[in-house]
Amino acid sequence: MIRLALMGCDRAPARYSNAGGRLQNAAFTAVVDPDPDAAREAAAGLGILTTAETLDDLLARDHDAFDAVLIDLPDTCHGVLVEKAARAGKHVLVEMPLAHSTSEADAAIAACRSAGVCLMVGQ
Repeated sequence: MIRLALMGCDRAPARYSNAGGRLQNAAFTAVVDPDPDAAREAAAGLGILTTAETLDDLLARDHDAFDAVLIDLPDTCHGVLVEKAARAGKHVLVEMPLAHSTSEADAAIAACRSAGVCLMVGQ
């Protein structure tokens, strides 16, 4: 079972709570959002308790509670978050775009390769 941390939930929390029950061999175990109320609401919809305001906070407190991150935050921070997650040994699914420049995308890809984690870009 792959344990997922949802990063960013204020845009469509119902989308993830509906999908959570249909995941096969995966489950959401944490929610990260800069808005603590949005994080708690999304976590409640997913039936989980672990929330954090930043990826750094989640990694510091609950590093072993998840295997991968699903990044659905504003795209201005995608590249940096992909690199942080990769350095922490976490697989990454990031909503498009991966980054705002080729060099930022190359750095994110290199971080994932170096860490031996999977990187997927979705839409």
